[in-house]
Amino acid sequence: MADGASRPGRGPDGELGLCAFARVLELSVPFAPLQLAPGTTVDLAVQVLRGELELQRLPQVGGLRFTVPDEDFERVHWRV
Repeated sequence: MADGASRPGRGPDGELGLCAFARVLELSVPFAPLQLAPGTTVDLAVQVLRGELELQRLPQVGGLRFTVPDEDFERVHWRV
C-alpha cells in the first residue's frame, strides 16, 4: 500500500527489517540475521507478490549490487 507507513519486511523465517512505500520504496534490512559479513557482495532484487504469484520484479534482470559495509565505511565515505 502506497501510504508511507513503515511495515515489517518478510524473510524466509518470518519478519525481517522494515519497509515503507509512498512514491519511493525504502528498505531497512539488517545484515547479521542474513549472515552477511562485512565485505560480502550482495545482489538485491525486490519482488511484488500476490500470494505466491510474482506480479513484478525490480530490477527485471539481475540485481542491485552492493558490498556490505565494514566498521570504516562512515569514516571513509562521510565528512561533517
